[in-house]
Amino acid sequence: MQVKPPSAEAQSLGSFSEIPVDLYTGTVNISIPIYTVTQNDIQVPISLSYHGGGIKVTDECGLVGLGWTLNVGGVISRIVRGFPDELNDYNVAGYDNLRFFKWSSLNRFPDFIGVIQNHNGKDNPAHLKKPVTAEDFEIARWIENYGPLYDDGHFDTSPDNYVFSVQGLSGAFVGTEVSHVQSNQGCRITRKSHNLYQIEDANGHTYSFGAVEQQLYPFKVGLGQGITDWSTIPERITRYNSAWWLTSICSHAGDSIIFRYTPFKQRHFQPHLYAFAQCIREDPVVHHEVDSYYSYAKTTRQDTTCHQLLSEIETTLCRVLFHYTMPADVSLSPRLDSISVYSLAEQNALLQRCKFVYSGNGNRAKLTEIIQQGPSGAQQRYHFRYNPSSARPALKVNDDRRDHWGYYAPQSTDWFEKKTYLSLYPMGLSNDKGANRYASRSTAAEDMLCAITYPSGLTSTFDWEPHDFSRWSELGQTAHKEDNFSVKYEPVTEIVDSFDLCGKEKQESLSVTKRIGSGQTITIDISQYYYNEYTKDWLHCVGDWHANSDYPSPSRPKLVVTRNDVEIFSRFIDTTTCFSPVTISASRYGEGTYKFALLNPRGTLNDVEDEGECSLYRYIFNQPESDYGRIHVSISENKDNEVVIGDKQAANVGGVRIKRITYQSGIQDMLIKEFRYVNVDGTSSGVLAYPPRYASSYPYVYKRFLAQETIDYIIEAPYLLMLRSNGLPFTLNGGSHIEYARVIEASVSGKGEGKTFVRPVNMTEYCYATSADLGCADKDDTDYGTQVPADMLQLTSQAYRRGHLISKQEYTDEHKTTTYTYDIREESGVSTVTGAIFTTADFREVGIGYIDSIHGGTVYPYKNLGIVKYRVIPYNKRLVNQTTTGDKTNTFHSYTYANASGYSAALNAHMPVTHTTLDAIGDTITQHFTYLPSTNKVKSCITTKRGYIIDAYRYDYDSRYRVIARYTLPIPSEGLPMASSLSWQQTDSYTYDSVAGQIVEHTDHIARITTTYLWSYRGSYPVAKIINATYADVVAVVGAKNLQQLTMADAPASLSMLTAIANRLPQCHITKMRYKPLVGITSLTDPMGYTIQYLYDDFGRLQEVYEPNGRGKRILQHLDYHLINP
Repeated sequence: MQVKPPSAEAQSLGSFSEIPVDLYTGTVNISIPIYTVTQNDIQVPISLSYHGGGIKVTDECGLVGLGWTLNVGGVISRIVRGFPDELNDYNVAGYDNLRFFKWSSLNRFPDFIGVIQNHNGKDNPAHLKKPVTAEDFEIARWIENYGPLYDDGHFDTSPDNYVFSVQGLSGAFVGTEVSHVQSNQGCRITRKSHNLYQIEDANGHTYSFGAVEQQLYPFKVGLGQGITDWSTIPERITRYNSAWWLTSICSHAGDSIIFRYTPFKQRHFQPHLYAFAQCIREDPVVHHEVDSYYSYAKTTRQDTTCHQLLSEIETTLCRVLFHYTMPADVSLSPRLDSISVYSLAEQNALLQRCKFVYSGNGNRAKLTEIIQQGPSGAQQRYHFRYNPSSARPALKVNDDRRDHWGYYAPQSTDWFEKKTYLSLYPMGLSNDKGANRYASRSTAAEDMLCAITYPSGLTSTFDWEPHDFSRWSELGQTAHKEDNFSVKYEPVTEIVDSFDLCGKEKQESLSVTKRIGSGQTITIDISQYYYNEYTKDWLHCVGDWHANSDYPSPSRPKLVVTRNDVEIFSRFIDTTTCFSPVTISASRYGEGTYKFALLNPRGTLNDVEDEGECSLYRYIFNQPESDYGRIHVSISENKDNEVVIGDKQAANVGGVRIKRITYQSGIQDMLIKEFRYVNVDGTSSGVLAYPPRYASSYPYVYKRFLAQETIDYIIEAPYLLMLRSNGLPFTLNGGSHIEYARVIEASVSGKGEGKTFVRPVNMTEYCYATSADLGCADKDDTDYGTQVPADMLQLTSQAYRRGHLISKQEYTDEHKTTTYTYDIREESGVSTVTGAIFTTADFREVGIGYIDSIHGGTVYPYKNLGIVKYRVIPYNKRLVNQTTTGDKTNTFHSYTYANASGYSAALNAHMPVTHTTLDAIGDTITQHFTYLPSTNKVKSCITTKRGYIIDAYRYDYDSRYRVIARYTLPIPSEGLPMASSLSWQQTDSYTYDSVAGQIVEHTDHIARITTTYLWSYRGSYPVAKIINATYADVVAVVGAKNLQQLTMADAPASLSMLTAIANRLPQCHITKMRYKPLVGITSLTDPMGYTIQYLYDDFGRLQEVYEPNGRGKRILQHLDYHLINP
């Protein structure tokens, strides 16, 4: 361990680098760093990120413009299933209050839910069959008692879901009791109170979520049994906690960062889109057409919710303030106006400010500029440009012109056919009664970000293209066999350039130079040189060329092609050479400058005796209107042409993916990255993970039958039933609805102006696990298929089984293949959770006779109740093998973990216990790790080779996870046998300050040197390094109180105490440092008194390093930053 002062070079806003792409979903990870808040080992980056998947109709601009998100801190969000779990309002009970709920003296709702949960049948539990089993009878009795209450909205059968995201940690859990925790890394979640959650991670950091956001939950309660006209029932409202925002991060060492919020109220417009249809149904379960229709109702409810706006982040040294513009219209979101960073150690001096500029009004405003301003007023800027949206009218969130996935589709101007049941993927519905909700390719990229210009003047431009797919997810393959279509890409040749060489006397064009890429093909047509297409005849009068025989002159016309001044092709032109075209593949010779030259264009009879050209030849060959004397040269490229097999419109699945990113400096293209989403056979590699699903109802009607009679009969006419059916799709489980199994990325470098490229720099092929692979899709543990209404459907998510890289092939100066193997361990025996109980049918009454069951009597179930059951599965996902093979490279990395045979809930379950690789001579090297319990802190590491220990070290920690001692293992040159007893030798020890928690003493036991560190600037920076003195020695000289005052001071007023230390402890060597807080070191003086000073510009970038002297300064280093858009 070493103590180092902060770097003299600060991170600059406006850095330019290649933009990463999430190829698995075709999105771009566009991130603009704003500032990183730091408190020792806690770091909180503040950035803006852009979602590159497309703009939906319901998308609003939020705090930082359409498509952009402010990334800072974290949040726990709640997804209400049924009622909010804590609801207890009159005769209505949420899930947590079922055991206390009574209605008509019935209080066994938990037992009712238990019966439903434990039912193993795949069919409807109330869909009675013959013979009726004891379980069927019991369930029917429960439904008879409790079904009407559920259907009339009296109680909740599903615990709510929670999702969290903080500092790279993300996951989900179920219910207020925090069960079934699923996360991408180990964590421990605790519910401290209704308004406070805490999450602990393997770093020893505790995240507290205490800023509560509230929303209103509307609901209706039926007044009795029977068919209810819900439109006449008044709506009731309850307020519930919908989100908990991060309020603090605390490390185990005692450091903390505080987050503060300002509440604000916003009115949301919730569109309700539904239709009622009057249906007639008869037994058996038959799906009839609707006999009559009621018009669709489209209503909008205004809900005022209480949100939390992040207003401040505070550490020991800085405050970050967030300033907003509050709209006069409460239906609009506030906009982030600026972010200001203040230095608390410099009396709240402004360190930097970022101003955000927008264009447009309302909920579709776009971020157009970020202006960074330093304390002296200097500025640097980001500029953002977007694709035009002239074809798109001003959309409202309840506009129904959208495709199946919610993206704008101008052709969707009506509703679907008014059926009570809409299929999972209603492509097959006729459009004569409803809307066409295919995705619109022409408008897919409207409003999308198309360019970013950085403060340095460099520009990134983005080209987008619509998604497509050729496969369903594993879950959807069975349900969608009727939709047989795919997108295939077939090669097509495209002419990119062409020109003519001409040998006519007055129209000579004897030399042309072209820059040609390695992927291009040159085709040369010589057939016209002595042939007239108009007369269909050869020119015979060339010297003594009176027939189709070789022209005898050695000086006959000649075509020569060179690349970079080196000849690669030549050919004499006569009647034996001009019949077939010449093809030259530039991939054979490589990219370069190609020159095409025509020599001796009209030729001579021989070199000894020049008889010249006959007058007839001169006249005919040189006449301008003839085709003689021409050589046509074309340059082509092979491109992919889209061929759709089946329904072309069905292959469009909404949204966009990245097609090309171009990096430019001025008008020069520096680099282009192109992306192709295709399988090996040329079909689209897209997988439709989440097809659209529409709310639906399955109506059932049963005939009544009498006990002990074998003939059933209907006692009344078929029942009239009112059913609701939504006209717009729901989104399931979140996440991208499209995945890509194979993506090819090609990098193209640019030279000069315009688009003259050297191609390719490299090409990489990526292959991913998708939901079309066996065992990777989400599971339908209910297996109700299309009967489950989409707004009640919850699948068992297995997103952790997909999205990872399986293999990567790189084609650069070396062909390399890298494969990846993962170990995924799930917690076994995870029980299902009741997601919802929903109405699947409606019938009058059923009699169960003694013949049918040992239980006699008549049962009157009110509704057929289906069950949605799902699981939230805790998992460990770890990389176990990474192998690279190539023409020059052969490497591998192998990892093992503590819980190799099953799932582990340990916070450090993702940390490897061994790492095996190869050294330079090909021997296997293995590192063996142990960790501090429940942390990712390495306790020991032993490296072995050929059965011998070749290196080893271990650490001791204190109760605050700080290293207090380091040990190594003395090892002879030949190594130490692994069976040897280990005799550890202490090499270092560390002591920490009780006030700021910083290291104040380090002893090197090998060199027998002790170094003491003195701190200031509120305990954040070391101001003195004293070699050959213990901390106790220093305390004895200057006093503990003075040291504490120095440590907690905003800045050291004076370091005169160092003179006293030097006088009292003459054996010590003292190095002194001073800083500009939150920027970097400003002065360093070594023990000999030599001083170097550092100067920074307005944006915290190192500008100058110099040595002060009596006449001024001697500059050691000077840095200039050229910004073209200040």
